[in-house]
Amino acid sequence: MATVDDACVAVAYDGDAGIAAIASQTTIDALRAMTRAPRRVVPESALAPASEGWTWYGSAGGGGFVRMSDGSTFATSPVEHGGVPSEVGAALAQATRANRCPPMVSVSGV
Repeated sequence: MATVDDACVAVAYDGDAGIAAIASQTTIDALRAMTRAPRRVVPESALAPASEGWTWYGSAGGGGFVRMSDGSTFATSPVEHGGVPSEVGAALAQATRANRCPPMVSVSGV
C-alpha cells in the first residue's frame, strides 16, 4: 500500500482547465506509459452512492473512505484487528460538537 511519502502530484491541462491528480508515483508512471492515456480518472470514492447518513467503505487499495449524505468524502486509514479508523472517530466527534451528527453510520466492504 502506498504511503503519504509515496504520493505524487501530476498536473495536466485540458484547454484552459488545469487538472491535478494525487496518486502514488507508480500509478502516475503507469498512466504516463500507456499508449492511449485516459481522458479522465475517477476516484474510487466518487463511485460510491450517497445515502442517508454516512457510509464507511473499504478500499481495494487498503484503507477506505466515508461517503456522507451530501456526497462529500474523506479518506480513512487501514484498520487492524477490527475497530474504527481514527478519522471516523474524529469526524464524528466534530459532528457532535457542531450538533450535526449523521442519523446513522453504515459499513460496506470493510
